[in-house]
Amino acid sequence: EFNQMSGRAGRDGRPASVHLLYGPRDARLNEMILESAAPGRDDLAQLYMVLRDLALDSAEDCFEVTNAELAERVKARLPKTRLTDKGVSTGLGVFRDLGLLDGEGAGAYRRLRLLPRPGAKLDLASSARYAEGLEERATFAAFKRWALEAPAVELLQRFDRPILPAGGDGRSPRGCGEVS
Repeated sequence: EFNQMSGRAGRDGRPASVHLLYGPRDARLNEMILESAAPGRDDLAQLYMVLRDLALDSAEDCFEVTNAELAERVKARLPKTRLTDKGVSTGLGVFRDLGLLDGEGAGAYRRLRLLPRPGAKLDLASSARYAEGLEERATFAAFKRWALEAPAVELLQRFDRPILPAGGDGRSPRGCGEVS
């Protein structure tokens, strides 16, 4: 959004400035998005327990449930969770990666089957999906620290540069990246 808006500055050929204002509260939206793409260990543990309970209560070896229903059941077990439908979807993918879950179908309802759990302890990071989510969360945490704690001069140097590569004459397109 910043690139889009700042790219519009100066299109009329006149000098322009873009002022970017942000604070800690702005980072929370990104953190919530990342949490749904990479649920935490406690959320995944509770999701697994919910799946286990559903499997035990089922007369068959499969059961049908929506992501929303699973998220609500996790919330009942762990009230402070921020696990969403998307986070449940990610968690189910992690469990598939780890060989804990199988399923068929798509859409609102699908049939899930909890597979026998291996005897050894599982490492969540052995799921590529989980490991990538952890990396994304760590990368954002480092960026957030930098963006909120860096000296103003350092921020200005980073943001006050052309968004687009220099043109053939070595100059940046007029009006792009002129941030103050």
